[in-house]
Parts: sequence; structure tokens; C-alpha cells
Amino acid sequence: MFDITRLGQWQDLPFFHNELKHVEADLENETAEILPPISQVFAALELCQPKETRVVILGQDPYPTPGHAHGLAFSAEPHVTPLPRSLANIYRELADDIGARPKTADLRPWAEQGASQHSANRAHRRGRKPLKDWLASTCKTGAFAHRSCSTRAAFMGQTRTEDRASPEKSSTSTN
Repeated sequence: MFDITRLGQWQDLPFFHNELKHVEADLENETAEILPPISQVFAALELCQPKETRVVILGQDPYPTPGHAHGLAFSAEPHVTPLPRSLANIYRELADDIGARPKTADLRPWAEQGASQHSANRAHRRGRKPLKDWLASTCKTGAFAHRSCSTRAAFMGQTRTEDRASPEKSSTSTN
């Protein structure tokens, strides 16, 4: 189902040899639309190899609207207007801070410059809960990037609703 040969060095992560088969089994009889499309689920890994990763950006879930999510956190297809709310907030901050922002919702050029952009849940069933085992994939990818790459920073864009409800679970890291 997934062609991990397109992932370059990322395909060596244990997730792809151990847990991916569970995700594929979960999807085998799925009738709901999967977002982003299966061919784009690992786009963040395809576009930014470990040695090229300078920053890791983590988002929550892929955008729920068909045609928006394409495998990179916060990014959407170039034609998407208005911008998804989270991306509009990022662009507003960029404009305030540096006086410029990308022209479209597409952040693939960031990935090509070393910004590895991952959603905590790489995919979900449209209108339903995220697919199991995705969080493990994202955590292992982030840890691998931090250990073996020239990663300088990590940015987490959102926390889960259940985490925000519990003050002891919410924290901000300045590292």
C-alpha cells in the first residue's frame, strides 16, 4: 500500500519495518476517505531527508477538508483560499515579524530548505478518529531527526485539546 522506497533514509526507521504493517492492515478494508491521500501521507519524509533537516515543525492533525492536506503540517495545496486558520495565524506572525509571507498555502518550498513538517497524526479518516499508530511514527521521526541530523530547532504548533485541559500536561519548552 505504501511505497517506502520513496522515503530515502527515513525508510530505515523501525516504524516502517514494525508498525507500518498494522496501519496498512487498519486501512485494508477502510471505506472512508483518507486525508491526505495515501500517496501523500509521507510527503514530509519524501521532501526533506534526515541530513537536510534543519528544523522540525510539528502540527496536530492534517486538515480535514478534501483537497487541503498534502502531507506537510500546516501546509495546504496552493489553490486553497481562504487559508486554513492555523496557517493564517502563522502567516500573520511572519508578516508582523519579518514583513513578508508566502504567496500561497503551499509550504513545500520550506521542506526543500530543510523544514521537516509533520502532523502528529499523519492521516485520518474523513470525519472520524485518526488512524492508530501514526503518533508513534511522528515521534520516532522527530527523535531520529534530532539525533542524527543538523536539526537546530523544533516547533510544536498546537497541543491536543485534552492536554490543554490539564495544566500539569501543558508546558512550553525554550530549548
